[in-house]
Amino acid sequence: MKHKKYILLSAILACTVVWFLFRKSEIKYSRQENPVTNVLAVTNPTTQIRARNSVARQPSAAVVTTNYSGSPSPINSSNSSDTMTRYRQGLINKGEAIQETLMEQNRKSLDMYGKVVDQYGQPVVGAKVEGGILLNVSLVSSGSERHYTVTDTQGCFSFIGIHGVGLGIYPQKEGYMYNFRLPSQRPDNYQPDPNNPIVFNMWKIKGAEPLENRSINSEIPCDGTPAVFDTTTGNESSSGDLRVALLRSPLQVRRSGQGFDWSAKIEMLHGGLIEEDAPYPYWAPESGYEPFFQINMSSNNVSWFSKLTRDFYIKNGRGQYGRMLVTVYSALTPARIKCDFIINPSGSQNLEPASVK
Repeated sequence: MKHKKYILLSAILACTVVWFLFRKSEIKYSRQENPVTNVLAVTNPTTQIRARNSVARQPSAAVVTTNYSGSPSPINSSNSSDTMTRYRQGLINKGEAIQETLMEQNRKSLDMYGKVVDQYGQPVVGAKVEGGILLNVSLVSSGSERHYTVTDTQGCFSFIGIHGVGLGIYPQKEGYMYNFRLPSQRPDNYQPDPNNPIVFNMWKIKGAEPLENRSINSEIPCDGTPAVFDTTTGNESSSGDLRVALLRSPLQVRRSGQGFDWSAKIEMLHGGLIEEDAPYPYWAPESGYEPFFQINMSSNNVSWFSKLTRDFYIKNGRGQYGRMLVTVYSALTPARIKCDFIINPSGSQNLEPASVK
């Protein structure tokens, strides 16, 4: 999904830049010379590339290749100036000029060298790497191509001789996962160098272990009185290991978006918790756990919110590792907390679910 969003946003950005440049040029030119007549009529340009309203990973043209070559020639800066000159002279209209500029962007060289490694820094050999090329079609539609290659014994790969507006990268191999929270595209300022490849990280799957799932969905006081829950049963219990305290001011609030002061403290008794912010959340840290997490929200905060959602690694008093997704609804009357737990009862740090393959 993020891969698709990146390609779509790139298409929108490219088209917006082209429109802005032509608009800026029109204003500048109109101040220097008399306006050229009949240049504002917009035509419906034609193209041999299949038009698409959105660029997902289903391309308009699919090309399977390794170290692909034989694409259009690189962009010549004179092409853009020649298009602008002919536009100013009235030889082409605005729509035709924009279309030509969009097509010129399709000739940008996207050569790159990459390397795929796992979480231990070891090369991922034999990974299939998909290169998704973004192509301009018009201001309202775009297209794409797919190219493929395979990593070598050092985990390295390359795409040479390909052209387009942008290049997205997606490595795949059985037994590994790739997460789109990681950078997945060729940077615009990248200078191709086989000795300086772009590194892409994958997670080598260890294999699922039996995990226990628990959940809590309960009302909690909003006057600071703590509520205690047992993470092994999901029930409220005075001898539990999860303690939550919520305090809001005023105690009675409207449910119409009224801002108010509130704070929440989430504690793992006899254990600890760490906010989870890893691209692959399947291996709990061995150490670094804190006894509690606390948030203090002022009604004057410009980014004020009433619902808190956090994902934590946890370690309980029995030395078991797990993950906990917590949501606190501070504006409800009464307030409420929801927690979803995954715990490995064996004491292993491995939190891979059976669905990971």
